[in-house]
Amino acid sequence: MTKFTFPYRGTYFSPATMADRSESFARLHERRYWSRALKVNDALVLIQILSDGQVKWHSDTSIDMLEIKQVLDALLYSVPFPSENLDFMPSETLSLFRQHSPLTHIRSTTLFEAVIKAVIRQVVSSRQAQKQIHAFSSQFGKQYLLGGIHYQLFPSAPDLSELSTEDIAKCGIGFKGKIISNIVKEFLCHDLEQRVLSVSPIEGLDILRSVKGIGDWTSRIIICDITGDWSLYPIDDIAVRTWTKKWFPNFSWPQNSKEFKAAWIEYTGSLVGPMTFYTLNISSSISSKQF
Repeated sequence: MTKFTFPYRGTYFSPATMADRSESFARLHERRYWSRALKVNDALVLIQILSDGQVKWHSDTSIDMLEIKQVLDALLYSVPFPSENLDFMPSETLSLFRQHSPLTHIRSTTLFEAVIKAVIRQVVSSRQAQKQIHAFSSQFGKQYLLGGIHYQLFPSAPDLSELSTEDIAKCGIGFKGKIISNIVKEFLCHDLEQRVLSVSPIEGLDILRSVKGIGDWTSRIIICDITGDWSLYPIDDIAVRTWTKKWFPNFSWPQNSKEFKAAWIEYTGSLVGPMTFYTLNISSSISSKQF
């Protein structure tokens, strides 16, 4: 097991909020670290990141440590808590958020992965989405044996290309099977990945919204996942509204989602991205006792 200290520090969270934290390809064998099996130059590598920032990795194939670091540089996005004067925040919330800084956003490895996760998360609870993403990756992901343990990589568009809508839906995702079947065609026939990643995030939102089954909420989840830009997160989402009321009880938050969105933007100003990220991820950690 080769190990080195990675420059990012803090507590590590899965991408696109909390729903996918226990996916089969991101096994938490112990709750004190995050791990994921992924391909690095065609070799399967298990990467483990401990809460103190130490990175361990294991592969049956010889791989240069710098190649691992390049993968992690692309995968991890460090988000320090703002250092500005934040007197508007409740003192206990401010202390807690600074205590956990910096958090690290962990991106999906491909746009396809981000899209499928976001679609599966539609109209279900975080817990349900977690189970459905696990079932999806277990059912359709390629399996590999590493260190005596079976791992599944997240399915790619080609992995799903020969499957019918009914086959995809069998893993328990219901009507989303039809949406995913259509998305597979968009990736294979219309090069959706290149079209989205070659433009700005705002333009990417427009392209994603043009795909049947992807609305504003889903497109924002996708772009936030891939870029780590939490200012683009759908901040009128019920999870944001719920945890904002807990962490910021000093403000009377509107019940209406559109009015809440306007109030949250006004409250946080230019810090809406990191404030949303910390509000959601600190909440997930504490509520699930995951870390």
